[in-house]
Amino acid sequence: MTNGIVTEFSIEKQERLKKQKRQKSQAQLKEANRRRVRKHTLKYTYGITIEQYDEMVRKNGGRCMACGQKPTGKKGLHVDHDHKTGKFRGLLCFHCNTALGMARDDPKTLLKLFIYLRSRA
Repeated sequence: MTNGIVTEFSIEKQERLKKQKRQKSQAQLKEANRRRVRKHTLKYTYGITIEQYDEMVRKNGGRCMACGQKPTGKKGLHVDHDHKTGKFRGLLCFHCNTALGMARDDPKTLLKLFIYLRSRA
């Protein structure tokens, strides 16, 4: 009887360990795939390598090139680029990247918003 309990326990433990190993393997594959897709996107959409991206992040201390804040959330810094030419401009946090996009990358609109905000402060 005791052997039966030990065997059942051992089988349960083995199954649990197999499941943990499978989950770890799946997580590693998911991360490797995420990095591979990111590498491809950076190269073919923005013309920079993942190493260049990582170096820029390192040089800026992981901070947004516009506001100087560290990004919140999982995605990190966003690649800012000119939508007309596709030329890479820098790395921005979500908020700065969105603000530029909402202003249609127009410096005049951004200046008007700045003046508006200052006049209402």
